[in-house]
Amino acid sequence: MIIHACFNFVDLTIYRSNKDVNNNNNRPERENIFSFDLPSCLLGLIMSLLMLKDKIRASTVCKKWLEAAKSVRVVHKHQWFVSIPTFGNSINLFDPLERKKYTLNLPEKGVTDVAYSKDGWLLMRRSSFVEFFFFNPYSRELISLPDNELPYKAIAFSSAPTSETCTLVTLNRISEYIVAISTCYPGATEWITKKFHCYLAFGPNVHSNLLCVNDRFYCFTSGGVLFEFDPASRTLSHQAWDDVRFPEIHNNEWSYLPKELYLMEQKGELILMYTYGAEKPVVYKLVSSKWEEMSSTLDGLTIFASMYSSETRMDVLGMKNSVYFPKYGLRNNMQCVSYSYNDARSNRDVNNNNDKPERENIFSFDLPSCLLGVIMSMLMLKDKIRASTVCKKWLEAAKSVRVVHKHQWFVSIPTFGNSINLFDPLERKKYTLNLPEKGVTDVAYSKDGWLLMRRSSFVEFFFFNPYSRELISLPDNELPYKAIAFSSAPTSETCTLVTLNRISEYIVAISTCYPGATEWITKKFHCYLAFGPNVHSNLVCVNDRFYCFTSRGVLFEFDPASRTLSHQAWDDVRFPEIHNNEWSYLPKELYLMEQKGELILMYTYGAEKPVVYKLVSSKWEEMSSTLDGLTIFASMYSSETRMDVLGMKNSVYFPKYGLRNNMQCVSYSYNDARYYPGLPERRLLCPVDSLWIDPPPFLK
Repeated sequence: MIIHACFNFVDLTIYRSNKDVNNNNNRPERENIFSFDLPSCLLGLIMSLLMLKDKIRASTVCKKWLEAAKSVRVVHKHQWFVSIPTFGNSINLFDPLERKKYTLNLPEKGVTDVAYSKDGWLLMRRSSFVEFFFFNPYSRELISLPDNELPYKAIAFSSAPTSETCTLVTLNRISEYIVAISTCYPGATEWITKKFHCYLAFGPNVHSNLLCVNDRFYCFTSGGVLFEFDPASRTLSHQAWDDVRFPEIHNNEWSYLPKELYLMEQKGELILMYTYGAEKPVVYKLVSSKWEEMSSTLDGLTIFASMYSSETRMDVLGMKNSVYFPKYGLRNNMQCVSYSYNDARSNRDVNNNNDKPERENIFSFDLPSCLLGVIMSMLMLKDKIRASTVCKKWLEAAKSVRVVHKHQWFVSIPTFGNSINLFDPLERKKYTLNLPEKGVTDVAYSKDGWLLMRRSSFVEFFFFNPYSRELISLPDNELPYKAIAFSSAPTSETCTLVTLNRISEYIVAISTCYPGATEWITKKFHCYLAFGPNVHSNLVCVNDRFYCFTSRGVLFEFDPASRTLSHQAWDDVRFPEIHNNEWSYLPKELYLMEQKGELILMYTYGAEKPVVYKLVSSKWEEMSSTLDGLTIFASMYSSETRMDVLGMKNSVYFPKYGLRNNMQCVSYSYNDARYYPGLPERRLLCPVDSLWIDPPPFLK
């Protein structure tokens, strides 16, 4: 579930560039979706989970992601723990990564025990202890072998019994310097046994399992002796390593601890591991006839150790640099214990939810809190609850996740033609809706998925929903206006439409209407504070009242219920740039919007940083340098705000047109303190036929 969430968040990162969100040719080194650099190990994990097409796209994000994509190696499947009870007709399988148990009912099994496993095949023995057979629990294929009455210390086979090269070998210690080796193969009628006299002792102490590498069988003893048997020539050789670092095994200090030796193979090379008690397993690799201790991280290796046969895998997701041991818990529950070389500790039972380690073996680093928040916000409730049990940090992240809001879409409505264009700034996808009802119109306002539109006569207004194609007519309005807005969806009973026009410096005219009305009602107001000819904001409705802010620091408030207008000035509001001659040549804009019933004011001038204020207790307070997770979607007619939009937090988005009228967006990131892509040309931003709208419900 966590990895699935990582897929989603990476997909957002791939789609979302903080340079022009529609410009693939000029990507930034750092994406706005996160305020930190992703650790290389997490990038490698993500890249290894992507399909080739997505990996290529991800590699274009930045140089670091490109290197991560190049470095991803082939990912191997991990081993499963199989438990084969002597009695009964079933065997149990346990996936140590998913922590799931499966049971296979196999009537062929009978009373048996298992001796070895390789390539999906089991070497099994009947209750008589002399009758051997190969068995594939998945295909249920069974291959009989001749009886073998000789005892053995170790047993192994070279390859799947369906191959022509399969050889079965047992090794038994007759005395300290004599060993007996028996060989057989599928289709043979008897075992062939030969005794060998050795000048190096095969002592009674600990020895490893038997292992086949490159058609030869090996066994290692605690005396530091490696026995090598060639079944083709039926010869046995052995060699001792005095300098092999096994002091603990021979030291009396460790004599009371349980010790085990495990021999395994990785790409044709012998791997040796010894364990004693709860101490760190020590792993060696045989390189050019010399045992060399492997690095402290195992170089991405995973070891699956068992008494009869051990396996290795490289780059197993979530299990790298670890050793896994099968075990049984209470009521014979199948479980695993692992030793993590990343954490230099034994992780508790990977199937025990009641006693989780503080740090999971799947990652060798602590996930940043902001990334945890992104992941948690993408999980379903059930998965979020499961994730919260990992550790205290994950629990806090799950608790802290707030409701994630949908982002706005950029809608472009050409005056001519019967189509409108929609652009998703996060996915960078464009959609076209063919709407015969549109005709020759332009757009005036947008709210709650509805558009306020005007016919070519400039007096005929109507509401239009581009998704449901519902149209609601309004009476004609011949009066000009400086700003227009409506309070809510026209299908609601509280919908009110308001226009504001400046008659003179101290006189404004306000007209009101509502769906179903037959005329507009207009009233003029005399103001003691001037509504100057300079820059003013759009009109916005908050808590059933309409507001407009002017560049002189005056907020006009209209109450449609009582048809009254009030206004207030703030001398201390920090707008010195707007009135300062130093900035007089720069294009300036004022945007007024609402967030949870509070007024939000933003002004821009040229390519300078947008300044954002919030009206708190009749005082304008500048918002923090990060906007506290807010996203602003600004346009000339109507502006919207959203909280905690994945991939778009702490940013301001402006619609624009690119070459050939391609729909694009320009954003200012408060995390990076810059515009993307580069410094904008203000005259190209917020074109008159474009604004923001709720995304279509059929594409959510």
